[in-house]
Amino acid sequence: MAGWLETYRWLGEAELRLGRARRAAVFFGRGFDTALLFGQGHVLAPLALGLGRALLDNGETESAAFHSGIAVDAAGRYGYHWLAPAAEAVSLKAARSSKDHPVTTPISIISNREREIAELVGAGYTNQRIAARLGISTKTVETHMSRMFKKLGVNSRAALAHTMGRDSSDHGFHDR
Repeated sequence: MAGWLETYRWLGEAELRLGRARRAAVFFGRGFDTALLFGQGHVLAPLALGLGRALLDNGETESAAFHSGIAVDAAGRYGYHWLAPAAEAVSLKAARSSKDHPVTTPISIISNREREIAELVGAGYTNQRIAARLGISTKTVETHMSRMFKKLGVNSRAALAHTMGRDSSDHGFHDR
């Protein structure tokens, strides 16, 4: 698994060096999402940093700050201490480039059921597993997920878990 994730990172780096930040974001994003999905936290820091850099180059400052923040956290957790200063620099640059300072969304705007689903997402559950655990249909889980994404202004399961205040140790990130 780590080999595949490293391939995504190298492809992202190559696209960035060629000046194609949008394509780089796609590769870094795929690697980042896959690392989250399969609990490969040990490769999360470089992928999150690459994604942050690509997003910053695309002018997506809030997303860049978000992902570079994840890179800082993961770098400390998994021993990538050399990477933390670069991630902090991207985060700072993103914050300075942002026209608006990011506004934090209160978690109280989601329902108790949505909060319950978000907790299971943070624990690494798939929509199917969430549905089985809560005794609801997969479609209902998808509907709740869609509503939470809109309410919280996020666009991925990782962002949802991060917004809910979960740290990476609660996501099932561990060396496998």
